[in-house]
Amino acid sequence: ALTNGVPLCLTVSAESVEGWESLWSDAAADTPRPEARNVLMTPFEVDPAFSGFRFFENLNGDAFVDDNELGIIRGAQAGNDFSISLTDSTVFIDPVRSATEIALYSTQPIDDLTSIDVAPVVGYSPIGLSAEPGFGYVFEIDEGDGFLRYGALRVTHVGQQFIIFDWSYQTDAGNPQLSVRGGLPTADEKGLVVTGHR
Repeated sequence: ALTNGVPLCLTVSAESVEGWESLWSDAAADTPRPEARNVLMTPFEVDPAFSGFRFFENLNGDAFVDDNELGIIRGAQAGNDFSISLTDSTVFIDPVRSATEIALYSTQPIDDLTSIDVAPVVGYSPIGLSAEPGFGYVFEIDEGDGFLRYGALRVTHVGQQFIIFDWSYQTDAGNPQLSVRGGLPTADEKGLVVTGHR
């Protein structure tokens, strides 16, 4: 029931049926973010109507992230964050907007989308990467307002007719955290004071 894109600091304790409370855990910073699983798209060469993707587009102009403004699959257009293409039997994930770049998260397959905890600092490029099952990809998006945004993909299946992936997007502008499990320094490491718990 936490709000996506709102950073918080939390610590937990447990209480036994007898009413005894444990020591508090170390404090940790976390920023929940939206995600989706098993998203299907097609390469432009197969079906252009389902070849483009936008992590977030402020359709109503209110500067708030609404559910219908996230994870938009659509046809090829200049406003997409990335598109899917097929070249010589290889499926590619291609950044589209000039403000969007992609980086391979790891040189090895990752276990789950949540393995992508914090966006890399360097390694982004406007040049597309081949889509490989099990691999993670991170997008750095410059919206022109002084804050970078970050999105992530983990490809689960690839064929010459389709690609299936999981995605996440951090709605907190400038926040590189892409996993719901930690990944950022703890509150103590940041010098924050914890005044409450959830």
